[in-house]
Amino acid sequence: MEGSEVARLLETALERARGEYDEYADNWKLLDSKAQALAAVAGVFLAAVLAFFSGSDQPVLSGSGDHVLASLIVALLVASILFAMWSQRLIDVGMPTSGRNAYIEVRDAIEAAGNGNSLNLAYRRLLERFLVDWIKANDALDKKCADKAKPLRRAQWCLVLGATLSAVLALIKIWT
Repeated sequence: MEGSEVARLLETALERARGEYDEYADNWKLLDSKAQALAAVAGVFLAAVLAFFSGSDQPVLSGSGDHVLASLIVALLVASILFAMWSQRLIDVGMPTSGRNAYIEVRDAIEAAGNGNSLNLAYRRLLERFLVDWIKANDALDKKCADKAKPLRRAQWCLVLGATLSAVLALIKIWT
């Protein structure tokens, strides 16, 4: 296989690695947006639940079962907010080859070619280094996206359970 063919194959792989990185970065932004929305919804729901419990002249909660259920609802909604906030914590995300480092690598490749090495060989080695960098960055970002999604999933479950129990408690109060 000729050197130029190898270089074209490496260019194709590098282009795909860049596209993959863009997809992971979009996924990261989507997870952040979902966490923000989830925290807001849980906060509004918590405010509504607290207003429901304290908004009447007559006590809404009559028995100890009501108090336990209400406490569980509040705990689940607060947990939902905390998990959503945890998902949004600052996490250091590695970047692939920066422009400055790319320039240094290109300059070194040109110098190596000037010292009697083939420019084509230097270019292929440069592409290989860039590709390894992008693959490492993609693997790291993929793992960090998965780590970011875990508390978000927990936040969703807490919100769903809190909302369900709130509906149950409201129906009990309506029918009794």
